[in-house]
Amino acid sequence: MSAKVKKILIIVLVSILAAAAAGVGIYFAWENSAVYVNDVRISKDVTALNLQGKQVENVDALKKYKKLEKLNLTGVDVTNEQVAEIAEALPECQIVWDINLFGRKFNVSTKEMDLTGNKKVNLPELKEYLNYFPNLVSVDLTDCDFSDDELLEFAKSVEPQVVWEIQVYGKKFKSTSETINLRGNKQVSANTIKDNMKYFLYLELLDVQDCSLEPNTMTELCKKVPYTIDWSIIVDEMFVNVNSTTLDLSDVPNATVESTEHILIYMPNVDTIILCKDNHDQETYLTFKKEFSNYNVRWKINVCGVFNYSDTRVVVAGETVTIAELKKVLPYFENARILDITQCSSGNKETKKIVAAFKKYKVLWNVKIGNDSFGSNESSITLHEDITKNELLNALPYFTNLERIDIIYCEFSLNDLIAILKATKKYEVIWGAKLGTTYNRYNTEKIIVSDDVKKDELLKILPYYKNAKTVDLTRANLTNQEALDLMVALKKYEVIWNMKIGSCPCSISDTEVDLSGHTFTAQELESAIKAMPKLKTVLFDTNNSKNFTPDDLHRIRMTVGKNITFKVSIGEKYYNITSEKINLNNQRDLDAYQVASALEYFYHPTVVNIEGTNLYPYEIAEAVSFDLASYIKFNFKVKLGDKTYATSEKHLNIKGKKMDVSPIQLETIIRCFYNLESINTDQITDTDWLLDSTMTWQDITVKDAYSPKGLGRYEKVAYTAALQ
Repeated sequence: MSAKVKKILIIVLVSILAAAAAGVGIYFAWENSAVYVNDVRISKDVTALNLQGKQVENVDALKKYKKLEKLNLTGVDVTNEQVAEIAEALPECQIVWDINLFGRKFNVSTKEMDLTGNKKVNLPELKEYLNYFPNLVSVDLTDCDFSDDELLEFAKSVEPQVVWEIQVYGKKFKSTSETINLRGNKQVSANTIKDNMKYFLYLELLDVQDCSLEPNTMTELCKKVPYTIDWSIIVDEMFVNVNSTTLDLSDVPNATVESTEHILIYMPNVDTIILCKDNHDQETYLTFKKEFSNYNVRWKINVCGVFNYSDTRVVVAGETVTIAELKKVLPYFENARILDITQCSSGNKETKKIVAAFKKYKVLWNVKIGNDSFGSNESSITLHEDITKNELLNALPYFTNLERIDIIYCEFSLNDLIAILKATKKYEVIWGAKLGTTYNRYNTEKIIVSDDVKKDELLKILPYYKNAKTVDLTRANLTNQEALDLMVALKKYEVIWNMKIGSCPCSISDTEVDLSGHTFTAQELESAIKAMPKLKTVLFDTNNSKNFTPDDLHRIRMTVGKNITFKVSIGEKYYNITSEKINLNNQRDLDAYQVASALEYFYHPTVVNIEGTNLYPYEIAEAVSFDLASYIKFNFKVKLGDKTYATSEKHLNIKGKKMDVSPIQLETIIRCFYNLESINTDQITDTDWLLDSTMTWQDITVKDAYSPKGLGRYEKVAYTAALQ
């Protein structure tokens, strides 16, 4: 190999190796620029990435995911510095992660940070990290070895509330307290309040009542602090809240204008001054009225055991109160307009005397009704069951503003209730009544009457049911006639009544009555139809034919039942009695005599189809009377000898060695052949049949056999008997 060739090969080999090295470098660079979660590579096109609690490789590569808008690193093994670098590389990305602060982890979404008792806390470092907690509301640094002044300075420099415990006058309070109660604490002084309260940045109310504070100092202090201070001054050995709107001197017998003026300096909110008749004479009262004309100066007067103020209302209490006692004290109430004796236990008669004696006052008192008491000025009263009619009516005149009386819980007889309703028409009365055993409220639209109820009582109470539209008598023990009599008197109402037609219950509002399976008489049906104005259809069967005949039905239909459709059951179906064509085809549970009996109730049936039924021709022919057979066309087929004939056949030419019907049966069956003109039996070769025929038919003429009396359907039938 020449030196030139060797040189070329070396150059090629070096190029290949350089390219391979470059490829490896590119591959590793590509690999290092991606994030892997559980060995799965995450695409750089994602805009939201939730890595909570997952094993993440190459976290630093997240800095290259420029499309990220949301990133959750909660529970991921990542340092605060790494997150800071990622946040700097992705300034538009919202990052959620756990920050390790002084040995404790906090998610950046937390609202409350509890560092209680953590001796590792560094305030400058904490302040820097708080910027990562946008939702943070409070930081608890209780028992973290910082002084109150250090924590106050820190609290003023950060946005979240800083919580720690502050000891004030022997008590501990949270730094975020809005109200501090030091009432009665003898350690409190006006000179130290401001210094002690400066740590409470959220304080709104400081209660230092009953603390023996120096008034002038406290007055100046209240002007300088941003919170309200409730404090007291001493008036005749009593503590009085300076923020009160009332200065009560009723227990200060030595009160003077001068001492009162001094007190009012510290009580800027006062608008009322109270003196007591037991401790102050009228001259003092009048002096105060004059000197304190800008204030409401009031008497506190003991009236029969109750302290009253000299305003427009006088309240009296006690077992009894006498007119003499009231006359002694009432003159002191110059502006009184109302005398309230509702707390007294006097009876109605005694109280009425007081009302008469003090006419210049509006007297409020308790009106007694049974065991209940009501204020005489009540606008509404509710009574209970243990009262009588007279107790109620006698008490009503004592009420001055009464508008509404509720006696829904009272149990009055119907007559007493009617008397009450008559006497209380000017009131709104809430009531109810038992009509029989059923309770009906006053505002019901449907009145239900049950069991035994007297007609006259019912008619008296009904007009008081102003909303009633319907009277339901279905549960009442009434005969048909009693109910009919009531209906006449109740014309303005819709009356519902479960009357009976024989053994069949029904309502007068029914439009259809099914009497099938029930026994009834024509009279019962007739009276029911008169009482049922909405009745349109009557269904019945023939099981009750002993009580209800076809003649009964036709008579009722022509009188009270002209607008009613009557239907009789045959098998599984009902048929209108005016139908001319009756189709019984394919019914499999028919009874020949029931069919024949039902047909008696029809007006003018002309065709009855019984093809495909369970009936044998002989059965239906035997069951049907000559009368029915004379005008009804029965359509069915019957096998006679070798051939099957329809009942519409004109000529019967019967042949065969075996007859399925006897001569007598044949005689019966041919009643149903409504077009029959001739019968020929001379080709029948059934020996037994012929023998029966000789014995049975030898004396029967054509007319006797086939012409029912008065009818002539078969007069033209030519009969040839095969007589041997």
